[in-house]
Amino acid sequence: MAKPLDRDTYRLVEWHLHREGLMRDIVQTFETDVLLSTKGTDYSSPIGKTGGMTGDPVSNKALKLADGTPEVRRARRWLRVIQRTREWFEDTPEGKLFALFYGQTATIDLVAAAMGTVRRRVDQLRDNIVFRGAMYAIEEQLFRLEDGQDRKECGA
Repeated sequence: MAKPLDRDTYRLVEWHLHREGLMRDIVQTFETDVLLSTKGTDYSSPIGKTGGMTGDPVSNKALKLADGTPEVRRARRWLRVIQRTREWFEDTPEGKLFALFYGQTATIDLVAAAMGTVRRRVDQLRDNIVFRGAMYAIEEQLFRLEDGQDRKECGA
C-alpha cells in the first residue's frame, strides 16, 4: 500500500496549486523587467563587452530570460507541475474539481454542491490531484520525500 503524504508536503503542493496566478506573475514580472530594461539597448552609443560572454544586448537579454533567478526557475517548475497535473485529469471528475477549486475562492462545500456530490467524495478527488501534483513536483526536483519533517523546498 502506498504511503500517504505527510501533512506539510500535502500543504506545500496544494499551496502551489492554489497560487498558479502568483507564480505566473513572478515569471511575467521578471520577463517584463528584462525585456524593458534599457541596459545595453541604446544603439546610439557603442556596445562594449559586458560581464557575460557576449556584448550583444539581445543575446544578453535572451540569456537572462532563459536563466532567470532562482525564484523564477522555481516558479517555472511549479507551473509545469500544475499544467501536467491539469492535463492528467482533463475530462475527469478531478479535472472539474481542479477548475472549480484551485485558483478560485470557493470552499470545498460549495464545490461539492456545484459538482452534485458529497464533501467526502470531493476530498478523495482532491487527494488524487495533490498526490499527482506531488509526483510531478518530485520529478521536477522541487522537493524530496525522504527529507521527512525537516523537508524544505529544494533550491532552483
